[in-house]
Amino acid sequence: MEFDGGSMQRQIGARAVSANAVPATDRIARPATGPRYRLAASAEVAVTADADNAIADQFRRLRGMLSPAGAYPACTVTITSPVAGDGKSVVSLNLALAFANRGDRTVLVDAELRKRAEASLLAPVPDRGLTDVLAGRCALDDALLEVEDTHLSVLPAGPLVPDPTGLLGSDECVRMMAELKARFDHVVVDTPPVIPFADAAILGALCDGTIVVTRAGHTPRKLYDETLAALANVKVLGTVLNGAGRSLADLGRSPDGYYRQYYAQSSRAKKRK
Repeated sequence: MEFDGGSMQRQIGARAVSANAVPATDRIARPATGPRYRLAASAEVAVTADADNAIADQFRRLRGMLSPAGAYPACTVTITSPVAGDGKSVVSLNLALAFANRGDRTVLVDAELRKRAEASLLAPVPDRGLTDVLAGRCALDDALLEVEDTHLSVLPAGPLVPDPTGLLGSDECVRMMAELKARFDHVVVDTPPVIPFADAAILGALCDGTIVVTRAGHTPRKLYDETLAALANVKVLGTVLNGAGRSLADLGRSPDGYYRQYYAQSSRAKKRK
């Protein structure tokens, strides 16, 4: 996994929330009774408190870039991709864990509102979530859950609804995101792929920035370009390239060289059109 932010050539005016801005007593606590939630067995976790591997280090590097003193400071960030299978949900989870393992108040918002319950990040499967909050069926505090053995809070997707894009574009969503910004140091929002859904652009407009996740050998360059065009009104912080290790080894190039080639080819393709 590699992160490239410079390729976008954008000035990011992100507002960072101080770690001391919210009293410790305001941290959301899991009720003493009821289910104890844990990450589902299917969750791909690379970042743990004591993880010492190259992948965990990449997520910690990305964490540093998004921190208040980093190159791309962002308190709230959406994670999206051009198409399914690029690995954005894995990036969302592990970035959120990287923040939480440092002791930052962190919430992961599962805004993939079209997924079935069996795709839930948590076990047991929560009975309420984001769709319930936005539809007014429950309060935000009733849907936020803390994950056992982590410092991470999760807002699950919730039950399927007929018009998820409408809910995400509602005034209630604007209010909810503002509340999460005020209560957490970091808000990581896992959104659906940009193609063919508008959800990522809607939520990206409510956050400090957006990261686009691609996968080497999987993401078509044409769809990557279409994704950036669809996010034209969103602050795109950069791109995470999954599966870069093998591709870089095969190419015999450094990450910077790979990215220069990748984006140069993309630019030339645009000029030929």
